[in-house]
Amino acid sequence: MMYQCISIISAKPEARETIITAAKKLLEISRQQPGNLYYNLLQSSDNPDKLVLIEKWESREAFLGHVATADQPGDPVYTFGCIAEANSTEPSVILNCEVLA
Repeated sequence: MMYQCISIISAKPEARETIITAAKKLLEISRQQPGNLYYNLLQSSDNPDKLVLIEKWESREAFLGHVATADQPGDPVYTFGCIAEANSTEPSVILNCEVLA
């Protein structure tokens, strides 16, 4: 069953470009990982400081492989998480979902 993760980030206005740059680096690496179907960065039309990452994986196992080392410095997911957390106005909302239809 396909697996999807949606992350909503509320960037500090002065740090928005820092987060976007870090997200683009994460996307470049993640898109090459086994099982990744897509990994996209979106920006709200109504509020440019609201950023959304949408990623889709062939399976939950593929997603878990992607985040397996996310707690280790140097891992792309870890690095992005640190940058996003330090430059956001509120905690990110992260939804991990099984794709039903």
